[in-house]
Amino acid sequence: MNKRIPLAIFTFLCLAGFSQTTNQLTDSGNVRLKSGKFTEAIPYFTKAINTDPNNAKAYYYLGLAHANMENYNQAIIYFTKAIDLDSTLHDAIYNRGVTYYYLDKYDEAIADYSKLVKISPSFYPAFIGLGNIYANEKKFNNAVDNYTLAMKANTKSPEPYRFRGSVYYNTGNTDNACLDWNEAIQLGDKVAEKYKAQYCIPYFNKQIDEYSTIIGKNPKDIKAYTNRSYAYSSLGEYHDALKDLDSVIAIFPKDTLAYYKRGVVYGYLKNYEKAYADLSTALTLFPGYLEANYNRADAAYHLNKYDQCIDDYTKVIAKSGGKYNLYRKRGMAYLNKGDKTNACKDFMEAFSNGDDDARTLIQNNCK
Repeated sequence: MNKRIPLAIFTFLCLAGFSQTTNQLTDSGNVRLKSGKFTEAIPYFTKAINTDPNNAKAYYYLGLAHANMENYNQAIIYFTKAIDLDSTLHDAIYNRGVTYYYLDKYDEAIADYSKLVKISPSFYPAFIGLGNIYANEKKFNNAVDNYTLAMKANTKSPEPYRFRGSVYYNTGNTDNACLDWNEAIQLGDKVAEKYKAQYCIPYFNKQIDEYSTIIGKNPKDIKAYTNRSYAYSSLGEYHDALKDLDSVIAIFPKDTLAYYKRGVVYGYLKNYEKAYADLSTALTLFPGYLEANYNRADAAYHLNKYDQCIDDYTKVIAKSGGKYNLYRKRGMAYLNKGDKTNACKDFMEAFSNGDDDARTLIQNNCK
């Protein structure tokens, strides 16, 4: 793991009550800090603290400078002083946890990360930090749980998918690993692309060859067609996946899973009419198929079938407790239907559950 604390996640706080001089010193040091000139930055923060001993921000940045110079014990002292002066400096709590992690003081790091996720559930890097520690300790279930919480806190970050995929791969679950790396790739992650090329493509190509041999011997082997379609889909070869699912349905027209999977593949191809039809058939065969409700809701949204979309999301929320982005998605359906009252209720519920993407929707629509 890279031992350098990433500057990209920082939130630069404007704390009230500083004189112009101490602000100028802090800002000048911060310019050098962001440029990687850590030694040059330190005197500015030191002078800012001499000017105002209660300048929590200067202590925080001083901690960052020392941490990036690998003076970890010194960094801990400055982060702690910053937190003592201002307990709302969440970045200071997070980076002290990171520094403890680099010092192999996992208990202290866990304490900081755990404190942070309690007071700020949307601060997803803390969940990633917890996941990394548990993964190093081989507590893989705990690692997966925390990476999943990071995904909930920030649906646009690829890192939780990449890290969770690595845990899955290292515990022998290549299928789920490749699914997660695909999600990370969709979010722009270049490292996951390398993992997919190295581990997933050979794995699924081997599966395709094996299931093709089985199908050659028995052209009516439903399981082989189903598994090969999954391998094709995992490689993004959706049209080949559709052909295999067509074969399954031709052999057994009441195969609920085949209709569901084909509906999902049509969704990947943005053929929402066919996705909606297949997912509806799956729900006719098995009315309790919540995954089909969820995916049909997405298809219905794209087809402007907002009542059906709302109905499907409502069923999923009732069973799942409204995890992840369900409330926001249902809120969007209400909004497009013209029902701002229920839309805003859902956006507020989404935001209270840690869905930070709902913030802008509330600001723009719920005044």
